[in-house]
Amino acid sequence: LYRYRMQALYRYRMQALYRYRMQALYRYRMQALYRYRMQALYRHRMQVHYRYKMQALYRYRMQALYRYRMQALYRYRMQALYRYRMQALYRYRIQPLYRYRMQ
Repeated sequence: LYRYRMQALYRYRMQALYRYRMQALYRYRMQALYRYRMQALYRHRMQVHYRYKMQALYRYRMQALYRYRMQALYRYRMQALYRYRMQALYRYRIQPLYRYRMQ
């Protein structure tokens, strides 16, 4: 009877130990999975953030470039207009003097 009781007790303890180990393993695996998921989520968020930042930077640069081009075009047009006016003014004011002087 004593030996039977000891065997039963030993068997019970082994089962409890096995159950405890399995629970610990399960818990460890769940924690690892959770940690992995969190890392993946963080990495994904960082990638999205980086992409968004790069897109914003690109957009900003394109806008600046467009603005610069428009300003240059405007300046060029204004200069051409000024030059044209000056030439017209020269033609209309100076030429008659030459004409009169020639006579």
